[in-house]
Amino acid sequence: MLLLEPRRVMSLGSALVRPRLICGRCAAWRRSTAMTNLTEEQKAKRLGEAIHAAGRRLRRRTVPAPKGGHTPELGIVIAVNPSGTLDVLKEIAVVKAALLYADRVAICSPVMEMLACATAVAQAGADEQLDLLAELIPAIEPALLGPLQILKQVQKLKRKEARKLLSQLSAQLQPIWDEVNGVVDNLLEQAGAEELEKPLHEGLLTLDFLELRDTTTDAVVEGFTSRIQEYLSNARAYPLFDDDMGGFVEAGIREGRFTASSQAIAGATTARLGTGLIAKLPAFPGARMDDILETRQEVEQYVGKFRRAVSRMRQDLESTALDQEFPEELDAIFVSEVRAAMEEIQEALGASSLIRRLSGIAAASVGSAALGLALVAGLHLPGLVAAGVAGLAETAAIADSLGATAAGRRTASGHELFFLYRTQLRLESVQIGG
Repeated sequence: MLLLEPRRVMSLGSALVRPRLICGRCAAWRRSTAMTNLTEEQKAKRLGEAIHAAGRRLRRRTVPAPKGGHTPELGIVIAVNPSGTLDVLKEIAVVKAALLYADRVAICSPVMEMLACATAVAQAGADEQLDLLAELIPAIEPALLGPLQILKQVQKLKRKEARKLLSQLSAQLQPIWDEVNGVVDNLLEQAGAEELEKPLHEGLLTLDFLELRDTTTDAVVEGFTSRIQEYLSNARAYPLFDDDMGGFVEAGIREGRFTASSQAIAGATTARLGTGLIAKLPAFPGARMDDILETRQEVEQYVGKFRRAVSRMRQDLESTALDQEFPEELDAIFVSEVRAAMEEIQEALGASSLIRRLSGIAAASVGSAALGLALVAGLHLPGLVAAGVAGLAETAAIADSLGATAAGRRTASGHELFFLYRTQLRLESVQIGG
């Protein structure tokens, strides 16, 4: 099984060679060259490898360096278990929480890697398209390699006639690349991957590319497990695994296929606890990536204290991120620690009596696991929405409307879990106002 299904890989190939290359003069060369008999699966394998190699080169050339934060940098590395389908929805959910918690986020996902490479190839500039075709054509139709090599030699010439030929070639390449773009856009839309393009482009999210000998299933599994072992051996790493990958890693450690340092396990537990608490905020599941990135900037000054609180709470856990009992402990912390913190913050803001009344109204319809942060600032109440509260993104303005004193605001904003309060407030205000 390839990173992408053969039919999807070949749809890219069809877009690239449907015009039977670019120039009518190539026909004679095609007729005189023996055509290699390749099955569709063989062509897909070769094309996948060529796209992967070219895309990695282009992607590394264009991704900007990530920006630093106000607090000492914390970097999370995400590993998501390959599902075998062209779908990155679970990658998106993990990435969104990690972007709010960490300064730097990298992800190792074979599906995302191939999609990113295909995107880079589709968006190549005119000067790179001929070189890319020279890499891709042998995977699709080897008989066309001769004409391409001649065209590349012409590209090096300085004569007027050569420049004219190259200009014509460039004009004829554009429709081909437009079709490639259409194929890639369709792949990204089906995978749900377009939402990740902005953090990738801005350097907030990077792809941790696998070192692959080819793009077959065996090679991907080998490269992926090797990368997981690197994460588990790094004492300074904060690896973050989705549920499936966490189970795979736990079984591998138990069976001796993986070895893990105690520091890496502690880092993984810290990362899962911090991002897990964020993911349980009522407004988080419906947040768009743009909302996440804007909120990240607004709450950045509070994240340091939240990380310190997470480190403290981790020491009280009986399980690690890889244990089956961890989700239950996470739920318990959210209901006890986070709910108590919200009450303290609301009291400091002078909103406690109002929130208690709202919580009493909501208690009959909100489950205990969700009640911890439900109605965080009363934003579920239609009357407050009508009063204009929903449009306020600044907590100070909300606090003023509820009669908070300056001292109360300082006390609230200094709370170690104020980060969660502010994040919930910001995400929900955008959703109600949007």
